[in-house]
Amino acid sequence: MTDRAYAWRSLRDAGTLIANGSDAPVEELDPLLGIRAGVLRSLDDRPGWHPEQALTIEDTLLASTVAPAWLAGDERRRGKLLPGFLADLVVLDRDPVAIPPDELPEVRVVATMLGGRWVHGGPPFD
Repeated sequence: MTDRAYAWRSLRDAGTLIANGSDAPVEELDPLLGIRAGVLRSLDDRPGWHPEQALTIEDTLLASTVAPAWLAGDERRRGKLLPGFLADLVVLDRDPVAIPPDELPEVRVVATMLGGRWVHGGPPFD
């Protein structure tokens, strides 16, 4: 029955809205780990668990940003980088969309902004 747990690809292909989160203690607090798990289906060196259920990086980014804001009824203030939206974001050391999926574990946070204020790192960026 494990083929039905975390069946993200099947759910997405059926038209279901996928929303990621960090519902501790069930899931990791680090959103990058959730993104990695959605794409690679593993958080360590083990082979991906049911790799046929993997999502694309674009799918997982949408599920981690836009979808949760929409589900909370706050899609006009959160979930996207647009003028007037709440600025909670991270700056990464590389573009996760432009790299091969197997490089996702190497992606690191360079800076973090909460409510429009830098709380970790910040410009200028190298």
